[in-house]
Amino acid sequence: MPCGVVGAGNWMPSALLPALRVQTGCAVVGCVAGGLEKAESFALEMEIGRAFDRVEGMLADRGAVAIVHSASPMGLAPSPARAAYCAPKAVVVSLTRSMAVDGAADNIRVNCVCPGIIRTPMLERRFATQRDRNEACRATVERPPIKHLGRPEEVAASIACLASDEAGFVTGSALTIDGGIGAA
Repeated sequence: MPCGVVGAGNWMPSALLPALRVQTGCAVVGCVAGGLEKAESFALEMEIGRAFDRVEGMLADRGAVAIVHSASPMGLAPSPARAAYCAPKAVVVSLTRSMAVDGAADNIRVNCVCPGIIRTPMLERRFATQRDRNEACRATVERPPIKHLGRPEEVAASIACLASDEAGFVTGSALTIDGGIGAA
């Protein structure tokens, strides 16, 4: 089944895509550059425009298609003083649901993953800017009820599941992968 991943986070290319390609065998994998550093007034237009560009290429193939967008838990429940980051993520979640409804009759499933705190080079760079790197890391690890940071491979496994035939009845869902932060 052709599948694709359209991300809305700048951590995806270096941290997730290698694991994702191995686990899913996706025919098409794309990424939308974005994230906190680029959360400007144009972020919404850019992310959604790129998402549609990626999806159009996939739909030319037709047949059964699984699309998995990547957003953030902050697209489901915003955080204070993060509007420029949260709004584009919420739009990706809404886009996922709208595309799922529109594509269902053509056997196109569209879902979304919302990864939380994932141990990536970007997160390590953020720790490095803190006065006490070790304390920043410890405090971050304590946030999820599971008490460890997510790994790119865990996100890739969730995407692989959503892209698989075993999830053939799953569409329009936003899967939160955050170690329980959103549930707490």
